[in-house]
Order: sequence, then structure tokens, then C-alpha cells
Amino acid sequence: MQNPNEVICVVDIIEDDEWNNKPYKRIVTKSGETYKIGNSLTPKWVLLKSGAALRLIMDVYKGNQYVKDFDLCYDLSMEKMAELSKPAPKNPKDVSIEKQTAVKCVSRILGGGQPVPDDIKELAFEWIRSALK
Repeated sequence: MQNPNEVICVVDIIEDDEWNNKPYKRIVTKSGETYKIGNSLTPKWVLLKSGAALRLIMDVYKGNQYVKDFDLCYDLSMEKMAELSKPAPKNPKDVSIEKQTAVKCVSRILGGGQPVPDDIKELAFEWIRSALK
């Protein structure tokens, strides 16, 4: 059973950052959560790699949750690893904005007389039809 102060995650993106003139690593997991790994854990930063499964030990300081310690997680089943590696579901509002942007681009291309693949054209018209209902 997992400790409530532990978070098991799969790293997607690792970024260098700074807070109060102190370096830290910001990791974004495959499921979209963001965690900050402080400079007190600098010796372990070499373990931070995209695709690595981590066990984060969380703690609270002055009401803010932070990563107290972390280590590689070797004991994950393939099913659990696949589950943790799934990308976060898209927000329906974001999907709608993406569709609107795509339709505008296709409309501009068609208006300019440029050829557009039939499947792309049909998707754009399908979205317009569904939006008008």
C-alpha cells in the first residue's frame, strides 16, 4: 500500500528554474502535474530523466507542500507504468479552441486558393456543422 506522503509519477519534462536566487528543478509528469525539486536534493538531480518513474516523498512547510526526497521507483508493474504514462485528458474548452483555430486556418488557406487535403477539409466542415447545430 502506498504511503499518503508518497507520490508515484513518471517524468515527462525537466526544467531548470530559480527561486530566491536558489536553483531548483521543475518536473512535469506524464499526467500533467508539476513538482519542484529543491537544491537540497542536488546530488540526486542526476536521477531526473524523462521517462523515469519516481517515488516522491512529500512534506508540508508553512502550509506549502514540497518534495522532501525522491528516488527511482523500480517496483512498478507494467500496467501501473502504462497508467502513469498516460497524458492528462484534454480540457473540453481547450479542444474547442483548437478546433476553432484549425477551422480558421483551413478557411484562410481555402480563401487564398491553396489546395487543402480532402480529409482536413472534411474535418473542418464537420466541426462547422456540429457547431451550428
